[in-house]
Amino acid sequence: MTKLRGRLFKDKLARQIMLGITVLSGVVLLFVGCTLFYKSWPVISQMRLSDLLFTSAWKPSKGQFGFLTFILSTLHVTLIAI
Repeated sequence: MTKLRGRLFKDKLARQIMLGITVLSGVVLLFVGCTLFYKSWPVISQMRLSDLLFTSAWKPSKGQFGFLTFILSTLHVTLIAI
């Protein structure tokens, strides 16, 4: 009977630890997302989303931030990895 209680205690403890890790991961992900949004807000507020996503001109000194090249590169690497 003592073995069973010890096992149940360990199971409950493991469940609580895994829940804590899961919640912590979600909080960290939310924090990173909010920080990225906050830091990129000056660019997002001045340019249209379509200009950001579908142009490839990357000239930060002129205020041109085209992400198309980065998006396509990421897709290529992902496809090669698959």
